[in-house]
Amino acid sequence: MTLKDLHGAVGVWKDIEETKKKIEQAEAAKSKITASYSLAPGGAGDGQRLAKAIETIYQYELELVDKYTELFQKKLDIQRFLRSVDDPIIRLALQLKYDPEKELLSWLQVAVRIYGAGASADSIRMACKRYVESL
Repeated sequence: MTLKDLHGAVGVWKDIEETKKKIEQAEAAKSKITASYSLAPGGAGDGQRLAKAIETIYQYELELVDKYTELFQKKLDIQRFLRSVDDPIIRLALQLKYDPEKELLSWLQVAVRIYGAGASADSIRMACKRYVESL
């Protein structure tokens, strides 16, 4: 496991959030088309727009399934890695920073959660980096 692998899980999580927003926007567009279509059909144009909106939503949902599958695999890899970390402080810091099911914390937030005001973001980040690179 490398830092790049850990960052990759965070990237996939962010991609999922973006895809969810795209689905919401496409659903809103579909609802507008459906409402105008059911009130006063405008001919083939509305039907084609509705079909295109539904197709777009379907494509985004397929993309979302693929991203969840990728995230699930990365999550399993990260969990296996975290179980192997013997230093409890480093393990906790990595969990707080990279667990995609929880709030994604900055290094400063991780340092504050672990040490209060007694450590800087850079000190905890560098400790984690050194540990991962030493493997």
